[in-house]
Amino acid sequence: MKIIVNLLIVFILILNVTEACDRPKQGNNIEILQSALCNDDGISIRYCDNTQVEQGCSDCENCTTISREETQPWEYGVNDTCDTTHYIKQGSSRCTLKPPMRLSSKLSVATQNTLAIYVDANFDKSVAPTYETMKTLSTYIYKYFNDSFDFLFIVSNNVEIPDAIHYYGIFYPVQNSIKGIGKAIYDYTEYYGSNGKLQGMMHFPYRAGINNGPTLHELLHNWANSLISTGMGGHWNYTGFFAETSSGAKGQIGGFDASTFQDEGDGKYSAAGFGPFANGGNSLPYNDVELYLMGLIGLDEVGDVMLSSNPEYHSYSNGRKYFTADSVVRWQFPALIDELGVGDREPSSQDSQKSFRVLTLLVGNTVPTEEEIEEVNRYMNKFTLNAEDSESYFYNFYEATGGRATLKANSLKSFIK
Repeated sequence: MKIIVNLLIVFILILNVTEACDRPKQGNNIEILQSALCNDDGISIRYCDNTQVEQGCSDCENCTTISREETQPWEYGVNDTCDTTHYIKQGSSRCTLKPPMRLSSKLSVATQNTLAIYVDANFDKSVAPTYETMKTLSTYIYKYFNDSFDFLFIVSNNVEIPDAIHYYGIFYPVQNSIKGIGKAIYDYTEYYGSNGKLQGMMHFPYRAGINNGPTLHELLHNWANSLISTGMGGHWNYTGFFAETSSGAKGQIGGFDASTFQDEGDGKYSAAGFGPFANGGNSLPYNDVELYLMGLIGLDEVGDVMLSSNPEYHSYSNGRKYFTADSVVRWQFPALIDELGVGDREPSSQDSQKSFRVLTLLVGNTVPTEEEIEEVNRYMNKFTLNAEDSESYFYNFYEATGGRATLKANSLKSFIK
């Protein structure tokens, strides 16, 4: 990756950190961090923070004695100066984005500190990655980052979904230790380079998938649906939901608002328009059953559920979907859990995890532009904002859970080994 050089502090690639590092090299001037590691070529890199300058092979010395002219300092955005967090001064009037922090010939961390960038000339972003590709990417990530992430978002650097990819997003399960949600207990973390922290990976074939969805949908697949057999694996299909606690009834992974249900007679039924496997990406919150499976509300807070036996699509008219079924039966949720024989959720909503962390990796075969990096950063900041935002249409994770859970993506550099 080519990095525009703007001299602030010189840092030196050194020997003597590990035996695999074979010779010192002069490196590009990048945003720097106090750490020590070897790059892909086995060359040792010593970073100092941006108030220090590299001295010899191991020590960082304070650079306050270096003159302003020598360090070419910038200041916060006043007059013709630049924001120190994201920008560096160029000439007398222009501010440009700081280059990413380089960890290896393939991996870097964007200045915005919310996403990593992976560039490999052999990576084909026009096709769906295989399980082996996802494992390769995750293992590579853990070569440089601590095992501190619950989820990994892999985002292909595309403006639109390529013709060869037939999904908006896909979930790769890595482990499950939760009882009472219908899923088996398993742990594949070692195959993904994690020592037990990683729960799942997601691939989004285009950048806007983070903002528009199915980000909420794919995250939910970490918990649902293995509870109810619906004839559509992992999704709610023609299952109906009443909203007791959530602000919405239709599910992120399909299903209808049971308050709109009608028995049309002769084995025919209808409900207000819905999808059997999705209901509009990030445009709706999680429903009661989904919140329960995520461990965010208790069993007694879940509204009733309507189960359809052998449902089939019939027609769509005037905003209503018509379907046939052998029967549609309304269940109180605690009674349904007893009938399914899965037991109570363990851990319960009192003890479940409610704070999660994600690493987002923007992948492609060419270096992304500043605009592309900033686009994904903007989407991630919105999606992981742990408060209500000004976006009236799309929900972030905090909003979709009703403020019951948080997802963090910031301070990525603090997790570098």
